Amino acid sequence: MKSLDLLKPLIPFLILVVALPLLGLILRAVWLMLRGGPADEAVAYRKVGGILTAAERSFFGVLKSVSPESYQIGFKVRLADIIAPVNGLSKSRRQGALNRIQSKHVDFLICRSDDLSPLLVIELDDASHRRQDQSDRDKVKDAALKSAGIPILRVDCRRGYNPKELRESVLGMIGG
Repeated sequence: MKSLDLLKPLIPFLILVVALPLLGLILRAVWLMLRGGPADEAVAYRKVGGILTAAERSFFGVLKSVSPESYQIGFKVRLADIIAPVNGLSKSRRQGALNRIQSKHVDFLICRSDDLSPLLVIELDDASHRRQDQSDRDKVKDAALKSAGIPILRVDCRRGYNPKELRESVLGMIGG
């Protein structure tokens, strides 16, 4: 009994020296596991075959051929890089608006060459756009772009495109 009584004053010290550091190591391990590993840990990635699908590459070629030099064409541009929520929203409404556009992109973006300001978004719609989930995403994108004052041209995906018709559609929407 006397030996246990001698250890009682050492218990807080043992907790500080042994238990707390051990608990810290366990918490760090759980935190690293949840966030994906240590910051300096190499993560394995692979290069994708191409940024555009075959249909998008085909359309891009025609679009480049009909676009005047005073315009630049971007592709796979994040929606959040060309529009932003209006000023004056509450923090929660601003975050909600950002969340709705954050993971979306536009297929093609036509900008002025001089200042790269957005003029027109072009979406190439294939069969997937008839699915309800994709249709819902398209509605969000269309409403957001309309609100920001950026017109959107939706083009049905097909084997070939009439360059003259495409040029007229593009220039008609950007006033060129």
